Amino acid sequence: MKRFLCLSFLLATLLVSCIPSSQGTAMQPYRLYIDPLMAKAGTTLFVHDQAAVDFFGVSLGGLSEAQRQAAKVGQKLTSSNVSEVFISGAKAPSGWIIDLVSKQGVKEITSVSGPRPDISYISYVDLLFSIRIPAGVEPGVYSAEASVSTLAGKTKVLPMNIEIVAP
Repeated sequence: MKRFLCLSFLLATLLVSCIPSSQGTAMQPYRLYIDPLMAKAGTTLFVHDQAAVDFFGVSLGGLSEAQRQAAKVGQKLTSSNVSEVFISGAKAPSGWIIDLVSKQGVKEITSVSGPRPDISYISYVDLLFSIRIPAGVEPGVYSAEASVSTLAGKTKVLPMNIEIVAP
């Protein structure tokens, strides 16, 4: 019985190590400056960042009466009305491609009080980047950066260090 349990544990450990991590995917991107960015050569890595609305000079507008009445703390109201935000430049090793996959304005409800009700929220722009890493890249740490700009001429440079791990 002990042998069976040891063998089962070893097999389970081996299988878990073979399951690919979902971190760094489009559905669960790495958070820039929070998560270490790691990938294998020949893959696409997804990275998320948030930018202050006032930095970009983007207006997300106020809340409608229906949104006000239905508001709950922690709720995120999104807007695709941030067309003036675009990727204006990218620096990466040869063959790498950095794209701005999506951008959206977000109003995150922080408090709800009173009969009307009074709503407090924070606003930011969600940015999702893809970084395509060509096959054949040697393991190591590589530097890259993306520049995000607005039509008004404001630019935010996002430096990144990406660790390429052995397959």
